[in-house]
Amino acid sequence: MDIFLDLEKTLLKDDNSISEAAKQKLAEIAGKHRVYILTYTSIKQVRKLLPHPAITILSVVENRSDPESNIAPLPASVVDKLLQNPYVFSMHSITDSLCTVYKYQERLKKLYAAPTLRLANAEETYAVLFACFKEGLAEIQQHLPNVHIEILAEDARKLFCKASLFPSTKKAFVQRLKKSPAIGIGDSFEDYEFIQECETQVAMKNADADLKRLCKYQTEKTNNADGAIEYLLNFLKHQQA
Repeated sequence: MDIFLDLEKTLLKDDNSISEAAKQKLAEIAGKHRVYILTYTSIKQVRKLLPHPAITILSVVENRSDPESNIAPLPASVVDKLLQNPYVFSMHSITDSLCTVYKYQERLKKLYAAPTLRLANAEETYAVLFACFKEGLAEIQQHLPNVHIEILAEDARKLFCKASLFPSTKKAFVQRLKKSPAIGIGDSFEDYEFIQECETQVAMKNADADLKRLCKYQTEKTNNADGAIEYLLNFLKHQQA
């Protein structure tokens, strides 16, 4: 069976920890089933929490399917084109995941202590985060036909986007990797995008009310009581029976 799990407020407790018992049980499950963790947190950070190699970590921001995969960098011409946009925020390095903030609005200064965070090698940039006016996105896409642009958020006038060579949404990962009947567990309404790709759709007890309405099943315990792990153990035991 394929198992797709959200991280924050699903596997992780509210204090961003995961119990040793939960780690051990998840490792045991990963020995028999394919376990994927879907997150916006960097792979390096999650791997410190879940070091077992059989657990695959899928970082939407890092745009990788596993920590060892080789990702081709964006062509220099693409990076140059995006840097012409007045709202380019950061570039992500394949080698160390550091970024440099090239341009930003006044309101973003509070997010960064200094105007730039150094990028080890700009030629190895695999993703660029940028904003643009809604009416300008079509022109950007026209000039970059081979680049995948994901809209991450929007307000009345602007779109906040990510440019990379292939889609990295949680839904895209599930569609690409699912090889057998799957179970998906999450806590936020946005998680339903990937959960709906799974045959067994589960909301955490602490999940958004909207997600609970969409999912057929719900964990008996919250993330602070390892509800996702307990649900998986009971579900898999029932499947074997």
